[in-house]
Amino acid sequence: MRTKKIITNKYVVLLIGVSTYAKAKLGDIPNVKANILELKKLFLDPKFIGVNEKNLIVSFNERHDEINRKITDAVELAKSSDYTLFVYYSGHGVISPLNYNLYFASSDIEEKYLEDNSIEAKRLLEKLSRSQASRKILLVDACHSGQIHNTMGDVKSNVASLMKDYEGVQYVTACDEYSSALYPKKNPDVPTYFTGAVLSRVHTGLDIERPYLTLRDIVDDITLDFKNRANMPLPQISSVQSVDKMPFAYNVINKDFSTYDYSALSENSTKNIETQWEKTVKAGTLVAYYDYTEKFPKSKYAKLAEKKVLELEEEEKWQKTLNLGTLFAYESYKKAYPMGKYISVANMRISEFHNLKKDNDMWNSVCNIDTLEQYKAYLSTFPKGCHIDEAKSRVEVLLADKNAAKKFLFLFFSFVAFFMFLMPNTFVSSNGNNNFDTVYAVNSANDDSIKNNVVSVNNGDVYKSAEFKSADNVKKADLFVAQKDEMHYATALKFYMDALGENPDDVELLEKTNSLKRKMDTLYFRYMEYAKIYLEADHGDESAIEMYDMALRMRPNDPKALQARSKLRSK
Repeated sequence: MRTKKIITNKYVVLLIGVSTYAKAKLGDIPNVKANILELKKLFLDPKFIGVNEKNLIVSFNERHDEINRKITDAVELAKSSDYTLFVYYSGHGVISPLNYNLYFASSDIEEKYLEDNSIEAKRLLEKLSRSQASRKILLVDACHSGQIHNTMGDVKSNVASLMKDYEGVQYVTACDEYSSALYPKKNPDVPTYFTGAVLSRVHTGLDIERPYLTLRDIVDDITLDFKNRANMPLPQISSVQSVDKMPFAYNVINKDFSTYDYSALSENSTKNIETQWEKTVKAGTLVAYYDYTEKFPKSKYAKLAEKKVLELEEEEKWQKTLNLGTLFAYESYKKAYPMGKYISVANMRISEFHNLKKDNDMWNSVCNIDTLEQYKAYLSTFPKGCHIDEAKSRVEVLLADKNAAKKFLFLFFSFVAFFMFLMPNTFVSSNGNNNFDTVYAVNSANDDSIKNNVVSVNNGDVYKSAEFKSADNVKKADLFVAQKDEMHYATALKFYMDALGENPDDVELLEKTNSLKRKMDTLYFRYMEYAKIYLEADHGDESAIEMYDMALRMRPNDPKALQARSKLRSK
């Protein structure tokens, strides 16, 4: 028979569940409905807790504005220190890629408007902290929910108050900030794994002497169980003003309330303070210092214990960061401990990640252009880059090609000079068909025609064919590309662009257009390189002009080629 009421505080309970997401690419979680229904039964049942039904608020699959209003209602309902405010959320946890803040999804969440259409963890904690309740508990069953620890961690460096901004708010989460909360997908009518484990411990009780269960009892037992099960994320729990050691629910196993020493609940208990401190120091663990600060919050060692808690929490966070070794992990550590012990190492690793991205971005650009100058620029910018060996190898190949081209030009011009010396008057013009009869050639009669890419055809077989005359713009472009002659590319590109104007959403057509543009860009850089080689050779100006003409076929309005060509013609 109960001789004393263990759970003396009045409860205000807010249960928030979101299982469907109409506007976001988030998978539905049907098990959330079971979470809400079973928790409601648990809190209302006096055998376990016994909450007044008028103090229990449910929000299921509601919009962010509706959820926020119910949070405000719950905070106002817990109007004095006689109350315990319990807020539960089950659904998707989303970390913003912009600021690494944690958000809880509402039914109308949209990735683009994450800050506007969801519940920000930081804002939720701020609201809860304003409650007059003596105990404020937040239990979250969502992916990345342990990121709340980092939200709170922003104020841990303030030695004046362990939890200045969120004083009295205790949180319990299904996993850490890097993990996903799991649920049985094949059984949508049962609770999620973590919430189901909490329900199970309260329903069956725990084999302990106390007639009540604390949140610490429940979470520690779940952690021990999950550690022995593969791939199960471990729950996280904070320790704020001994909240996790206060009665949460009745322990149905131990029904003998009359023999329990209730003085153990008092914050002013001073039993064996010195002995307990010696044991704590000897253990040297985070849990040991947690327990000491909770049992003896006013002892002479309390401040020292709190300091050790902060140090060990940072060590634990840093070890997780090193184990993961990702940019997100280092950014997360930096946010939690901006003045931390390892901040210089974290900053260095973050800088390395960013430099690696710049390195890879430049390398991809260099490979697309594929010129000697670009590879030299890469080697100059990243002398210790990830692609140094590849860049040096490519430079050697391009230099060899350049030297071979110079030798070829020397031999070619020598041969031409010798041939012209022997047969000075043998060159006559011909109006007959030549090798360009079937191509789409650029008319280079004057500078304006080159600049405007004016084109003409000399009895071109492509234009004459019946297939060409009856084809649409895409087919015409394909016919010219099929000639596999760069003289056709400008014409093909024009037809592709005309077709895109008619069908801007045609993905296949867009890919054809971009592929041709990339090919023309490659040819442009190649002809510009050849022009430079000709200019370095004696009597190579005319050949250089021809190369600039070819480059202008690939980029008709390119100022660099136009200026260089005009300068040569003015000589």
